[in-house]
Amino acid sequence: MLSTIERVLTLQKNEIFAEITTEGLAHMAAIAEEVEFQPDDSIFEEGAMPDACYLILVGEVELTRGGRKELTVGPGEDIGVWALFDGEPRVFAARATRNTHALKISQDDFYDLLSDHTDIVQTLFRTLVKRIRRVLSDRTSGATGSEG
Repeated sequence: MLSTIERVLTLQKNEIFAEITTEGLAHMAAIAEEVEFQPDDSIFEEGAMPDACYLILVGEVELTRGGRKELTVGPGEDIGVWALFDGEPRVFAARATRNTHALKISQDDFYDLLSDHTDIVQTLFRTLVKRIRRVLSDRTSGATGSEG
């Protein structure tokens, strides 16, 4: 089992949570649950409503869409974080391909935490806007580069 400090450090390495204060991350660490998956265990199905996100500590998870492999994620990466925000059905199915140990943050606990900690909400909004701007900037510069 990870200590609270280890959970905080794990959360801090994730892009979406990186700018949250240590105190805020400690609150998040308190709601994070350690979970284990065996090879071939389903973590969630494509089209399912999101109920949690996962930060992979050890192991490997394959993401598929329409039965086709799209991406493999491993230690230090996350699955389902963005689904916490939009509440839309899952775009991918996730399946463990190796013994996998992860931190799970349930959507209900996440929203309860945000309702009590507006500082976390403000930081998450800033992070989301930065990421959207970066994506838009990359698309704009990519379009310009391909025209010239």
